[in-house]
Amino acid sequence: MKYFLLVALLVAGTLPGIAQIESSSKFINGTVRLTVSGSGENAQTAVVFSPTFGYFISDEMAVGGTLGIVTRPTGGDDNDLTVSLSPFVRRYFSIVDDKFYFFANGALSLSYGNSAAGFGEFRSSDEAFSVSLTASPGFAYFPSERWGLDFTFTAFGLSFFGIGEEETALLFTIGATTFAPSLGFSYYF
Repeated sequence: MKYFLLVALLVAGTLPGIAQIESSSKFINGTVRLTVSGSGENAQTAVVFSPTFGYFISDEMAVGGTLGIVTRPTGGDDNDLTVSLSPFVRRYFSIVDDKFYFFANGALSLSYGNSAAGFGEFRSSDEAFSVSLTASPGFAYFPSERWGLDFTFTAFGLSFFGIGEEETALLFTIGATTFAPSLGFSYYF
């Protein structure tokens, strides 16, 4: 029985994967992250939840958006809450047999709360908002028809932060100095 399962797994792994990156296809992915700092009574848990939805407007060209919700402890029983919305455009370029793709991703992110999600550990005791433009190259591998594995990093980013009523900040990032890759799975339908 073990040999049968091994052979079945090998055969399934060699079947051609046809990526669903054609016009009117859709995909979903997202992030759920829990970070616990401290211990005992001082332990604090930060939560990140950000689902993503994409729609192919033409073959190899997708548009979509990510909704981000971040809660971080401030001490005591209070939490900061930051909400963000990030529409994006993504273009895929085939590298190997409809299984391996390079992609370029551009996004405009808007966030409001006490921290600027996605750009380090920026925090404020006042309400803050941010507007960010990012360019993110990446690679996608399709081991099957419906599943994809994505490897992405932010190459360039320009962010504007407004803190309280008077403070503002401008941040420019380049991937060579702020390389922060992400690895994730996507479901295509």
